[in-house]
Amino acid sequence: SPKIYYPFGNQYAYSFYSYYPYANINGEAASIVDGAYSITYDLGNTDILWANSVAADYNGVAGYNAAYCRAVKQDGVESQYFPKLQYKHLLTAMVFKVVGKDSDIANYDVKVTGLQITNTSSKATLTVADSNGANSGVITGNEDGGSIGFTNLDVTPTATASELCTILAMPASNYTAEITLTVDGANQSTVELNIGSESTSYDAGYIYYVTIALLLVASGFGQRAFAQQFSIRSNALSTGILQTPDFGVEIVAGEHSSVALSVAGHFKPYGLDTKLLTVQPQYRYWFSGRPLNREYVGLAALYAGYDIRLNDNIYNGNAAGAGITGGYVLSMGKRWGIEFSGGLALMFFNQKRYNRSDSYEDYYAGDGDWANSKGYCLIPFNIGVTFIYIIK
Repeated sequence: SPKIYYPFGNQYAYSFYSYYPYANINGEAASIVDGAYSITYDLGNTDILWANSVAADYNGVAGYNAAYCRAVKQDGVESQYFPKLQYKHLLTAMVFKVVGKDSDIANYDVKVTGLQITNTSSKATLTVADSNGANSGVITGNEDGGSIGFTNLDVTPTATASELCTILAMPASNYTAEITLTVDGANQSTVELNIGSESTSYDAGYIYYVTIALLLVASGFGQRAFAQQFSIRSNALSTGILQTPDFGVEIVAGEHSSVALSVAGHFKPYGLDTKLLTVQPQYRYWFSGRPLNREYVGLAALYAGYDIRLNDNIYNGNAAGAGITGGYVLSMGKRWGIEFSGGLALMFFNQKRYNRSDSYEDYYAGDGDWANSKGYCLIPFNIGVTFIYIIK
């Protein structure tokens, strides 16, 4: 670009004003509007800088002009008095990071797809210079309650904090933001975040770092953890060792709760003359706030029908009761888990009990009650190592 020199005359004194970016997203540079040289920008990912240099008189010579420059040059102090432009950042930079608080979050298809600051100015007008200098360098938001940020992110949270994006906004005491998450590439959740308070201040020219910690439910994975999570299960201890096949289902009912139903039974396992059928509904409370993961306690009902012939003794009847159970589910990936469980139940039994060589009629009282043995007992139940598969 060609050099531009001060006019030789001293009729005018000049001040310098500079700004960046030179043009906005529409390609428009600053222009004179209502006596002020100004430009309007879209906010979000644009840093706005401004600088000026206004001279103080030097030995009675007003600046900046040719006489001023000659005077300071002659005295060898031009480095102190020549124009200098020191740029100021007029916006607040918010650098957002995300970290997964679940150590196994990498096993889940979770992505952050968007992050926006909401209820803020989406545009701002910078007064580069005005006629009296009172508003020079002043930036004013349009206060339209809009949103600024990014809707096309593709960040996978890990146990190590990773950067999401940087949003440049008007200075404020606090912000409201929205983070958008997807699970399994489809289920989408948007969670509102409050950043700061009335007693805080996010000033222009500063960079503030905000780390968002994700828990799979607490951070917005209710789409997955609530009504859309369904699993099937089988107790390997019961099925494999006791030869009592066990099958169950579990449905997530809330942020901390699920309901399960399991059925188990056998017919003469290991050649023993025993038959068994059990049904067990159960309610579970999950301490982690993420059902089907980590610790839980539960309340269960239990029904059993049985016909057991051991040595010469016969036990034929049924039992019902309720108990308390608990366990821990170890996640083995996005779909698989292993549950370790146990519990204690109080059961009421009602049965025929007699010796194989005897006739049951010898024990029958004839009063209409077919059972001759009743009572209560405390038994262990829900003892197992269970494999879980999450269908969705």
